[in-house]
Amino acid sequence: MKHPNCIIMTAAAADRTSFGCAPNNKNTWFIESLNTAMAQEGSWKIIFEGTKSIVRSKEKAQGIPADKYSNPQSYVGSKMRGVWSNSI
Repeated sequence: MKHPNCIIMTAAAADRTSFGCAPNNKNTWFIESLNTAMAQEGSWKIIFEGTKSIVRSKEKAQGIPADKYSNPQSYVGSKMRGVWSNSI
């Protein structure tokens, strides 16, 4: 999936669990956090950092050990760095 024309954001690192998946939940914690972060102005980079921070706060509040945090990841292709860094 990594390509110069791609931006990829994942809810968790490859060796971690994404939290908030349950039959009664409308969204995962990552999607809820992304929606919250998108309400702020800034670049996709700032939005993603905000998303990670909100997810971490949810994980802490639920008592998830730090070594089990989901650790969302991003990949920014070489041709997308301007899109990633410029305000949207």
